[in-house]
Amino acid sequence: MLVESLFTAIPKIKDKEKRQGDSRLLQDILKMPDSFRDYRERLKDESCDTSKMRGMGAAESNVDRFSNRLKKRGQSWVPVGATAMAQSLMKYRSGSLERCAEHVSKMGDVLNA
Repeated sequence: MLVESLFTAIPKIKDKEKRQGDSRLLQDILKMPDSFRDYRERLKDESCDTSKMRGMGAAESNVDRFSNRLKKRGQSWVPVGATAMAQSLMKYRSGSLERCAEHVSKMGDVLNA
């Protein structure tokens, strides 16, 4: 559908630079059609459950949420701490933080024994 729309629209573009840019975009789409497919559709083809996955448009709001928690309020992080905090936030948002905390607690018990 996108490809057909571009094929129809590109010849009608009067600005030469814009027409050339859109033509390059069309060529890229034709070379890599799977790159423009919804990732959930690709995963479904591999028999993965995508019922709880969100579309790519939802990523921006998640990035904003992580950014607020990591960068706002005057915080600064060393790379290893930022990585650990980002992983913790992702686990919290996915509902698996409690399970990971239990695992870490058990590992601490083993190490302290």
